[in-house]
Amino acid sequence: ITYWNKGLRKVVYIQTKELQETTKKLTYHDKLQKEFIDIAAHEFRTPIQSVLGYSEMIHANLKNFDMYFEKIIRNAKRLEKLTEDVLDVSRIEGKNLQLSKSYFDLNQTIKQVIEDHQKEALNKEVQIIFDSKKNIPATVYADEARLQQVIDNLLSNAINFTQNGTITITAHRAQVDTNGEIDDSDRESTVVEIKDTGTGINSEMLPRLFDKFATRSMSGTGLGLYISKSIVDSHDGKIWAYNNKDGKGATFTFTLPITKKDKK
Repeated sequence: ITYWNKGLRKVVYIQTKELQETTKKLTYHDKLQKEFIDIAAHEFRTPIQSVLGYSEMIHANLKNFDMYFEKIIRNAKRLEKLTEDVLDVSRIEGKNLQLSKSYFDLNQTIKQVIEDHQKEALNKEVQIIFDSKKNIPATVYADEARLQQVIDNLLSNAINFTQNGTITITAHRAQVDTNGEIDDSDRESTVVEIKDTGTGINSEMLPRLFDKFATRSMSGTGLGLYISKSIVDSHDGKIWAYNNKDGKGATFTFTLPITKKDKK
């Protein structure tokens, strides 16, 4: 038994050392991968900004070439969005996502995002409706740019999966419990809902909807919802989604807890 025990200890020791070496290699690989993503994303940004800048200058002066330059600008903006998404994922995984909080009017922020997407929606015969309830606070204390990013991602998704329908954005106050369900039992929050009449969420996607690279679309990276969840989480809020009971489309909801600063 003593001999067998010594042999077992040796085997455990060797396997432990191998596991430690493997872990070290994986950690190093992960570090290199994050560094590469960070460097690559920054390198992408410079030529993208040049393409956008010169294209918009030419677009403003040579009106006969509208069709071509609109395509250049649109694709450059897609590259810019992808670059920002990659950088955000790198920041999130490195726990370096910084928030710059200030007071701002949430209604105005939502209206600005809607305005940015009106042309895209009209091309798909989609009507965007903003329904702001009376009890929404005039201002919220949060990172405006990041929340604009969340609303932009959710609205883009809704338009992408809706054809000849409606998208309704609602902002109001409600009590939200720790499971993200709206009720009267927990902390007061600002609630933003984006409801569409599109194709809805595939049942296979629901459990991993907010994971990285979770997408069934032929376009997009599947990073938008992952980033949106990370931003909402960093504000101590909740985000969730479900298919509408009438079988038409889906609803995405996120909350922001109302703090003493919001009530000033």
